[in-house]
Amino acid sequence: MTCYVLRPMVADDLAAVVTIERGCHQHPWTSHLFERELANPLSRMTVVVVEEEIVGYLCVWIVAGEAEIHNIATARHWQRRGVASFVMEALFRQLREEGIGRLLLEVRASNLAALELYQRWGFETSCRRNGYYQDGEDALLMHCELSISSS
Repeated sequence: MTCYVLRPMVADDLAAVVTIERGCHQHPWTSHLFERELANPLSRMTVVVVEEEIVGYLCVWIVAGEAEIHNIATARHWQRRGVASFVMEALFRQLREEGIGRLLLEVRASNLAALELYQRWGFETSCRRNGYYQDGEDALLMHCELSISSS
């Protein structure tokens, strides 16, 4: 069984992260954008590592008691192997522990793999932004209410 490790992203990770980003997204973030996120106090950047190889990453913002996924990706050769589910499970656990009750995101309407993942984790579509992206594609805004257990 593969052992995934989640750890904070550091500047030395950027080359691997940008490579994954370019392989996964039609309109990828630049290295500069990732550097800005690393310096942003609202942003939490994490990477998923398997035997020293970065296989995925997550960028989430925590603002006013809510969390918002800004970017998430898994290296192509690691997709459909549980990496994204591992990230989501860890994120949900962490947010619940911190008392954060709502998780938000925006996704391209055509990103069926992402939509499948988000729906499996309980996300619902809040609204559709027609023609939102520069290429005219619609964006879906989604949310998930996190049950916070009192312990």
